[in-house]
Amino acid sequence: MSTQKAEMIDVHEWEAEESNEDRKTKRDLMVTKVERSAEKNEGNKVYVRGMLKKGATDTKKHKCAGAYVWYSVKQDPQTNDKMYDHEERSEWEDRAPNWQKIMTTAIGDSGTVERRKMKKLIGDDLKTLHPSIVKACEEDLEAFETEEVAKSTNKRPKMRIKSYTIGLCEVQLGDDEAYNDHMKNLHGVTTQVSSKKLKSNIYPDLDTISGGGGVEKVLTELGPTLKVISHTNGKHVPISKLQAQPGKRKWRWVLKT
Repeated sequence: MSTQKAEMIDVHEWEAEESNEDRKTKRDLMVTKVERSAEKNEGNKVYVRGMLKKGATDTKKHKCAGAYVWYSVKQDPQTNDKMYDHEERSEWEDRAPNWQKIMTTAIGDSGTVERRKMKKLIGDDLKTLHPSIVKACEEDLEAFETEEVAKSTNKRPKMRIKSYTIGLCEVQLGDDEAYNDHMKNLHGVTTQVSSKKLKSNIYPDLDTISGGGGVEKVLTELGPTLKVISHTNGKHVPISKLQAQPGKRKWRWVLKT
């Protein structure tokens, strides 16, 4: 198990800033970081600003247990040359690896990415990276370094990873479709969360959907059956024969004749 530690940050910490200016500044910085992650993991950065909005973590049906990972690099070995002094270094900070396939392993029986399984990837302390994530960062750096060397005629010093950062995503979504869209567009993970259809054993043609008024439908349909059971004085009646039993009015007619 890896012991590689990362700094843990709250993706929504900008909301706690007191001034509008500070909130906007911190939010814009976070938008840039999350956009990089979404793009690298085959998501869609168009959805990032909608996710980083006030109230995004308010209680709803689904709470995202996913995370974002970034790493920053440094020149290695450290030298006194000035070859990087006038070069753009924005790509050195908060680089995002592609680890969408790794996060997919945290999908549980519920169809959602589960926090207990995510802990196997980012530790119980939520800041210890699994070796597979560290490797994903190293592979991304290797590809970046190759690109940098190709752009220059000068011999360039090797780069090394300077630090890692984990951003917990605690967005809450109001329905299954919104959750699936969020996971795909922000984390690059395909989930198929949907309300399970329940079948009535007594009425097999009756489809009920959890949370969609199914209980009321079942009770409405079972009303006549429950009345028949009441006429048996609690004695067992095979389910298959319940629907064949006459209703209350028919029972009265039978007794009179």
